[in-house]
Amino acid sequence: MEEKRIKKTDALKKLINGVNAYTGEDVIGLDENLKRDLEYILDYLLKKKKNDAMEAKIEADTIEKTENVKTIKSIRRGIIFVDNIKYILHDGRISDSSGMALPDGKALPILYKYYSLMDYDSFNEDQKLEYIKGVKEAKLWDSCINASEKELDREHSYDFIKKVLPIYTSSLREANRPRDVVDFWQANKHKYYDCISAPLCTSVASAYCDISDYDNARKIINRAYALQGGDIGYASEISLVYMRIKKETE
Repeated sequence: MEEKRIKKTDALKKLINGVNAYTGEDVIGLDENLKRDLEYILDYLLKKKKNDAMEAKIEADTIEKTENVKTIKSIRRGIIFVDNIKYILHDGRISDSSGMALPDGKALPILYKYYSLMDYDSFNEDQKLEYIKGVKEAKLWDSCINASEKELDREHSYDFIKKVLPIYTSSLREANRPRDVVDFWQANKHKYYDCISAPLCTSVASAYCDISDYDNARKIINRAYALQGGDIGYASEISLVYMRIKKETE
């Protein structure tokens, strides 16, 4: 006769109550210490089952499979798989499956592979913006610069261009290319006049500082200050540029 299949957690519950789930007989010699140990094991199994179910739902809802990578619809955060290894991505930071953050030296190759295997050309405008933000957060400067330049040559909404411009210029600076920022600004400031923002002006002003052109840096950071709406505190990026100009010209 085939043995009745009983869930481990159900068997533990009955055992804690002094009953053998398989035979229905009373269990003799079950003291309070053993019951506490069994209750601890039962609690662990129930929590693990719940966590496994939640994790499976997250993966099913947010992850699409490719050959070697599972691509998250939100692109910049969530559970990812690279080379069949599970990681947690959050705004440019990578953690292993236990939640331990990886050092930059280990994270960078994983992030590069994750983003490089995406089907970027199939993305809509919102997804492209998420990708550009993602590679910037991951410090993949070349990837960010290349994607930004590609999109700046295409037709896009005002909001998209306005958000991409400061990402592009700041990535150029991070790649030690401040002269390219200045050249880009001088060649395109009229073209993108309607998309100028405080973050863009702050980035350009910083690039002028990088090449020791403090007169133009001051002009651009004044514009950033006006666009931002006045006093915003000394910890702001704008204030830091003012402080830098003052320090480097004294």
